[in-house]
Amino acid sequence: MNTTAEEVEFDYQAYMKDYVPDPDKIHWGPEARQKRREAAIHNNRGLAYREEGDFGRAIEAFTKAIELNPNYAVAYNNRGLAYNNVGEFDRAITDYTKAIELKPDFVEAYNHRYDAYYAKGNCDRAIIEYRDIVQKVIGAALEVHRSLGNGFQEVIYQQGLAFELEQAGLTFAREVKRDIFYKELPEPIGTRRADFVVEEKVLVVLKAISRLDKVHIVQVFNYLKAYRLEVGLLLNFGSKSLTFQRLVLSQPDRR
Repeated sequence: MNTTAEEVEFDYQAYMKDYVPDPDKIHWGPEARQKRREAAIHNNRGLAYREEGDFGRAIEAFTKAIELNPNYAVAYNNRGLAYNNVGEFDRAITDYTKAIELKPDFVEAYNHRYDAYYAKGNCDRAIIEYRDIVQKVIGAALEVHRSLGNGFQEVIYQQGLAFELEQAGLTFAREVKRDIFYKELPEPIGTRRADFVVEEKVLVVLKAISRLDKVHIVQVFNYLKAYRLEVGLLLNFGSKSLTFQRLVLSQPDRR
């Protein structure tokens, strides 16, 4: 398998964008620059091997990239994906954790680490992986309620929340059509609009009512199951203070 110069250069530029320097070493001399370029080449080869399903060689290539530059967050994340492909979830989690340490805003690594925890059946740790996202959404909702107070229609709070989510740097889809799945059927049986889906993982449902009841919580669990999502956040702007519920499909008793 050959790696073209164009592919190598593209990967190198992506690597340089995510590079986190080690303050104890010289980075911009010829030797360090060459090591960074070599690391990017090995990372690129690892991506190609993984795409072909050769996960063993992919892991070797990513490992070489990390040896050349231990601060290569992207390579740690990519090696974690390769470990995940072969079922070595503990090693994958270790690599995702290292990638997050090197690059704290590495959203993809948080999501991949969640998937690894979930694959191990560790739902308690899985919800922890969404803590940062959920907390940012709650913070955005608090700001909306603080600015508007209660008494408005849901659509008003949706507008305000969309603005605050953008300010928080979160990606989201609003009033997006989601497929509805039934039992083991591979194809959806219909669609329904979801208020918000944040970072493609967290369902956010808005209410503007005097108080939340159990029926509203059960409703969100039903949405999670039908949408095949795991984590939900129910927000109510209708009371004097913002009220909310964090919900995890696999743990309906945790409220």
